[in-house]
Amino acid sequence: MTKLIPRRALLIGCDYYAQGDARIVDGKAVSFNHLLGCVEDVRAVEKFLGSIGVPSENIQKLTASCNVADPTKPSEDSSAWPNYDNVIKALDRIVDEFKKDFEEDSNEDSEVGGLVYIHYAGHGIRRDALPKDVNPSDGDNLLGTALAMTDVSTGGAYLTGYQLGVRIQGMVLGLKKRLRVTLVLDSCFSGGGFRASGIRTIPVVDTTMLEKDKMADRDADRYLSRLRGTRQASLRESWLSNPVGCTVLTACDINQVADENWFKGEEGKGSTKRGAFTWWMCDLLSRYGQHQGRLPTHNTVRDYVKENLGSKSQEPILYGEGNIEFFGYKEYVKRPACRVSTVSGEIRLHVGSAQGVAVGAIYDIYPPDCDIQHEKVFSLALQAKVTMPYQFYSTVQLDGPQSTAGSNVRSGSLGVLRAWALHNPVFVNFVPENAYLKRLLEMEMQRVPNLRLHDGSSAQPTLTVTTDNADNFEIDKYGIRLERLPTVSINDKLAIPRLIHVLRHVTRYSDIQGMWDRPRTCIVVEEDFDIRPTNDSEMPRMTNGIRRFTLVEGETLTLEFAYTGPLASVWVQFYELNASWGIEKKLEKLMYPKVPEPPVAIVTTIPPKGRENDAEDVTDRYMIFISDNRDRRSWDEISLPCLPIGAGPLESETADYPPDFTRGEWVQADPAPIWGLSVFEIRTLPRGSTIDRD
Repeated sequence: MTKLIPRRALLIGCDYYAQGDARIVDGKAVSFNHLLGCVEDVRAVEKFLGSIGVPSENIQKLTASCNVADPTKPSEDSSAWPNYDNVIKALDRIVDEFKKDFEEDSNEDSEVGGLVYIHYAGHGIRRDALPKDVNPSDGDNLLGTALAMTDVSTGGAYLTGYQLGVRIQGMVLGLKKRLRVTLVLDSCFSGGGFRASGIRTIPVVDTTMLEKDKMADRDADRYLSRLRGTRQASLRESWLSNPVGCTVLTACDINQVADENWFKGEEGKGSTKRGAFTWWMCDLLSRYGQHQGRLPTHNTVRDYVKENLGSKSQEPILYGEGNIEFFGYKEYVKRPACRVSTVSGEIRLHVGSAQGVAVGAIYDIYPPDCDIQHEKVFSLALQAKVTMPYQFYSTVQLDGPQSTAGSNVRSGSLGVLRAWALHNPVFVNFVPENAYLKRLLEMEMQRVPNLRLHDGSSAQPTLTVTTDNADNFEIDKYGIRLERLPTVSINDKLAIPRLIHVLRHVTRYSDIQGMWDRPRTCIVVEEDFDIRPTNDSEMPRMTNGIRRFTLVEGETLTLEFAYTGPLASVWVQFYELNASWGIEKKLEKLMYPKVPEPPVAIVTTIPPKGRENDAEDVTDRYMIFISDNRDRRSWDEISLPCLPIGAGPLESETADYPPDFTRGEWVQADPAPIWGLSVFEIRTLPRGSTIDRD
């Protein structure tokens, strides 16, 4: 019998805020008004955790409810108040209990030793503008933020992003076995609103540093020093913005606000005040629990909440690995779906080479009337292999044991990408002198069309795999080392599966990146799409025919886009190919000729290094796909998750579908649509760099 992975949770809800004058900014006391929905948020999350089998004794709650009988303190006992000391004790208790579990469990093979869920509902505040004697924020989105504990106005400490990040870092990196953490923060991180209007923040940046704040920072410094084995911590940085083994969901972006709203309660309970983010999150999780054998991914939770909020003033943000199951450890990749049709017995997918499809790609074909949300749907799928990709449709042949079931495929079915293929052969030279590993690698490569092991022939290998002094694999492309890749040791039991995952990923990324260089038939020419910065000093330079902007990390590039061509309207999709080997759709919108569009702001960041000798600067590429609005096309097939830094899990388990996911309305039968492609790049230099704008 498989032993269940232990799960523990810490739920923090703060409605009551003590009033005091311990913190003075601009001559006024910093005070937080009471809230209404945070403790209810905690109760709802507790109910959900119980429904999925988390034992009540494994759920810690710290809450501060408004007390009608005595308005000078919360109604709970002081040991359960959400103040700094109690939160730290609760986090330490989680670590201690897992340590005890690991001492009793002799199984050394399990990658994940336990799961941790942390939920905070309450006030949040910005803490960027700190006094000169305090280390400033380096621009990290979560370093300059703080969670307002119930007693911060009467002398208690804030819980900052740095301090919380240090403790969670200890959970995922400092134990005998690895923990995986899901952190949800339903609060504001800006000074943009006041709680009286239903917003969880206050209209100031609190620059005060009380003695308890300093003690909390020193405590975090010592904790981090012990964790790293050093005498003192370096410049304080929030680990939560680029976590490993942890996914962070925040209710809103750094300059936005998190709302509380009235929602219809359970039957017979009338309306209830709740955090909007937590409400919609619990709504989705409860519905998944009814129909699936697992929970949605963090990405799906974020997207669902964002869709239901329907507000540009509150857009949930995700940090870390979004494809991991919510409060879980398995990775589920969201895969695109396309329409399927049959023409004279020929099965066609309504996607083609212009959308990243190549010969040998594998698709699962589902009946048109199936519920793709249901856990049993996978047994209904027929597997098909692409035999000939045209620009915007592909012919396929059923593959595997159901290859004779072609007559069962009906027009209107859905084709879901299972495995991509490469457009051109990629030869890999495996240098380590280990015949066993080399044979395993060759066997694994047979499952990836056009990825081949170099046999010593005259053809120059595209990629070369070597090992460094620490016995970790390194990958070169035509002699240039690829950077910011996961750490994979040759001594790892899963060395070859992990290596092949990285090789498949980087070759697919390069394949998509090369779409710009491949011959294509575009009716919308690049000159019809104008890209211009709002600041004339940031004009791009042309490099190999591509516009390249250069900025310093933390700077914002604001771009204006305009369609100037002959079509009445166009559908535009923006994809970012980032330095973490991810390809993500950042924006899609309808555009009209010569109609001004709101500018798009891009904040430049540099992801963590995979090796110390990785370059300090990075270059991100942006590909803009344009199609006639009357015949909208999708490029979802090219999406790729980012590769994690470190030695985290790499292999994806299966597909993850968001609710009611379909792309059929976009795809028409026209095999030669009107479309175009435009590309630009942003090179980001490290902080402190100077740029020659002349």
